[in-house]
Parts: sequence; structure tokens; C-alpha cells
Amino acid sequence: MISLDTEAFYGCSGMQYLYISKNITHIPNGAFGGCSGLKGDWETLLPENITAIGAHAFALCKGRTGELKIFDSVTVR
Repeated sequence: MISLDTEAFYGCSGMQYLYISKNITHIPNGAFGGCSGLKGDWETLLPENITAIGAHAFALCKGRTGELKIFDSVTVR
């Protein structure tokens, strides 16, 4: 498993695209918060193997469109 640190990319407004590897199962608190430059559709973001999403993991990510769909098996903290 590959892990992300809390607020790993927080405030990285220059980041435009995001691919989350299938090796990542947990997205920690604030990991991508404030990444306002992210583009694309929320529906293609989360792989099915994500088991937990921390608080404010995607807060203030205003550039993406659609809805962030979270599988029933995911724990949102």
C-alpha cells in the first residue's frame, strides 16, 4: 500500500489533474484541500478500493464538475 500524509497536497492550486492509484486505500484529512486548480469530473476520481476518506480531504476543490460519488463501503471521517 502507498500512503499519503495528512494535507499532503494542501493548497497546491497549480495541480490540474489527479490520478489516485489503486494502491491507495485511504485519503487522509485535507490531503487535497485547497487544490482549486483541479479539473475534470468528480465521477472518475475515486477507485473502488478506497476504504476511508478523511475530513476536508477535497475541501475547496472548486474546479471539478459533477458529484463526488462515494461507495457505500467507504468510511468518511
